[in-house]
Amino acid sequence: HSAKFLVDGGTSWWKNKPGVQIGDSVVFLERYNNSSLYIFKNKKAFAVCNFSEAALLTKPRSNSYTWHVSRPGFFYFSFNNGGSNHACLEGQKLAVE
Repeated sequence: HSAKFLVDGGTSWWKNKPGVQIGDSVVFLERYNNSSLYIFKNKKAFAVCNFSEAALLTKPRSNSYTWHVSRPGFFYFSFNNGGSNHACLEGQKLAVE
């Protein structure tokens, strides 16, 4: 059975996330409508919120993005508003195994 998980932009989910499996989907909801979702290329870039080592997943002002877990591995996500990595540094980032 596949499951759907909502990441609402609040800090509680980012810190207390359930495990995901292949076939599940994770829906990122952007509450403030001024940030874009990124996936980091590696754990090191994720740890220090280095967005130059991340790929853009959403267009600016997107309300949501659905990521489908299609293979095993480690995946790292965070929002960025283009000028600040404040949300990432404050813990609004997600590591998925």
